[in-house]
Amino acid sequence: MPIINMIKVELKLDWQVSPVLLGEVYMRIKARPDRPCYILTHDLGDRIESLRCLGLSTPDYDDDFYQIFRSGLERRVQSFHPNAELKNLSVRGLSEKMWAEAVRRQSVAGNAVIVSSVNDVSSPSRGYILEINRIYNFRGVHIGFGPRPSNFSLNEQIQAFSRVALEHSVILLEDGAGSGKTVIYILELLKAKGLHVSTIILGFSSKKGIEAIRGVFNGEIVTIEGVFEVIDWMPDHDFIPFAPNCGRVFGVKFGSEACPIYTHDGLAFAVPYIRPFGDPNAWATIPENEVGEFSHYCLRQSLALFVRIEEMNGNKHLRIRDIMGVHSGGRIPTSIYSESFPHPNTRVTDYLKSFSHLVL
Repeated sequence: MPIINMIKVELKLDWQVSPVLLGEVYMRIKARPDRPCYILTHDLGDRIESLRCLGLSTPDYDDDFYQIFRSGLERRVQSFHPNAELKNLSVRGLSEKMWAEAVRRQSVAGNAVIVSSVNDVSSPSRGYILEINRIYNFRGVHIGFGPRPSNFSLNEQIQAFSRVALEHSVILLEDGAGSGKTVIYILELLKAKGLHVSTIILGFSSKKGIEAIRGVFNGEIVTIEGVFEVIDWMPDHDFIPFAPNCGRVFGVKFGSEACPIYTHDGLAFAVPYIRPFGDPNAWATIPENEVGEFSHYCLRQSLALFVRIEEMNGNKHLRIRDIMGVHSGGRIPTSIYSESFPHPNTRVTDYLKSFSHLVL
């Protein structure tokens, strides 16, 4: 007779425990009340600090600038969704908690191999990063999954660790699950290579995402922050043009896998989640009548940030190409409303200033 385990549902407010039969599966989630939630994840400081690998001086990851910008975002988002819970999560803190959960399970699972799609989470022993990105066409429509810019194809990346992983189970780490599609796609890729995922560790998830993943996965699922009724989930770096990893990556599809497109010298393109680049109403649930002010705020903060970075580097005129060498992160900001792209030799601050006259 099979052992029957239970879901342990932890309510944040009163910590009641509600058992639900699930068969031979143990899934630990922190459930929340049905109040809708808007999730903001914060890692802009870490993203900008990564520009130091190019020899540039930048503000520290915990500089006051990022706190001020974050406060402005939070204030606006809360006013847009007054009946929602605003959940603010530090990616750095979330990554540490995810890693702690993975390490606890690694030895128990017979030296399981940890595979993370989160840049900030990898293991010094038996750990690998899968550089995966959603890829979009020139209208900003999702066309598939592919590698983050400047990385090998997904199949080549998996091949690099599949020989080791074949001998062990896999613990998969993902910072969050909105629709669950990215996690499901990764599961399909790993399964096609004969790899067995025993545990999925999520920073957080929407109810829709958990349900979708559970439809194809019978192993253990752990969420660090909980499962929410999610209005939207936005990383703060997606609102700052020229921040590494900002925006929806432009690409094309080759067979079943999508791929970023590049300039002749290897620079990728992406669409920030503000006007005049993208559609913050459809992509970030910003009310249409607030899109203009919200976008202006983000553009002003972007300009202030890169003016300061220039000052920290001896008032050097930073061109677009000067900040594009960050691994996986360098992307030229482009617009779904225009057929022209900025030249890589354009000064970053001049490009940002060029939008100051626009009614967004």
